[in-house]
Amino acid sequence: MNNIQYLEKEIRKFRDEKIKIERELDNWQIRDKKQIDDLKSQNILMHNKEEHEIISLTSQMNSEIGIINSKIINSYNQENNEIKSNNERNKNSYIYDSLKHYKIEAMAIPGIGNGLANILHQHGYHTAADIDNSITRVPGIGDARASLLFSWKKRQEILSLQWITPKELNEGEFQIRQKYQSIRNTLNNDENNIRNQYNAKIQNIKKTHTGKYDQIQKQIYDNQINGLQRIEQSKDSIQNLVKEINEKTKTLTYQKSLVNSSYSEINLSNYLKYLIL
Repeated sequence: MNNIQYLEKEIRKFRDEKIKIERELDNWQIRDKKQIDDLKSQNILMHNKEEHEIISLTSQMNSEIGIINSKIINSYNQENNEIKSNNERNKNSYIYDSLKHYKIEAMAIPGIGNGLANILHQHGYHTAADIDNSITRVPGIGDARASLLFSWKKRQEILSLQWITPKELNEGEFQIRQKYQSIRNTLNNDENNIRNQYNAKIQNIKKTHTGKYDQIQKQIYDNQINGLQRIEQSKDSIQNLVKEINEKTKTLTYQKSLVNSSYSEINLSNYLKYLIL
C-alpha cells in the first residue's frame, strides 16, 4: 500500500468515525429529550395526584366541619327554646303561687256571694289558683258564673305579673346557657381537632410529593448536565477528527501533486526520447 492509499484510507476512517460520533450524539439527544419529557410527565401526574388528594381531604374535612357547624346552630335554637320554656314555667309557677293568695271567700267577686263561695270552698276551690274547667261540676256554678270566676282569675294573673322580677322570671336561665356553651365548646374543640388532623394529612401529602418533586427535578437537571457534557465531548472529538481529516487531506493533496509532477516529468522525458529517436 503506497502513501496515497494509506492517507485515503485514514481520511475515510476519520470521516466514518466523525459520522458515527454525530449519529451517537443525535441518538443521545433523542434519548435525553425522551427521558426529560417522561420525567416532566411524571411531575405533572404527581402534581395532579397531589391536587386530587388534597381536594378530596379538604372536601371530607369541610363535610365533617359542616356537620359540627349544624350542631352548633341547632344548639343555639335548642338553647333559645329551652330558655323560653324555662321562663314560661317560671312565669306560670309565679302566677300559680300568686293566685294562692287570692281567696275566693275573702274577695268580692261580682255574681259570687258568700253562700256560693262556701259551696266552692266545700268542693275544694279555695283560691284563684284552684279555678279550672272542672268548676262547672260544683252545684250552682253554671257557664255564666264559671265565666265570672275565670274573668276574676285572669285579672288576678295580670295583677300578679306586674310584680314578677327578672330574677324570678329568668331563674335557671344561666345554668341553661352554661350547659349549651359547654356543648358548643366541645363542638369547637372537635372542629379544631378535625382541622388539625386533616391539615396534618395534607401537609404529609405535600411533604411526600415535595420529596418526589425534588428527586425528579434532580434527575432532570442531571440528565441536562450529562447531555451538555456529552455534547461538549462530542464536539471536541468531532473537531479533532475534522482537524485530522483536514491535515490528512492537505497531506494527500500534496502527495498527489508530487505524484502528478513525477508523472509529468516522466511523460516529458519519454516524449523527448521519442523525438530524438
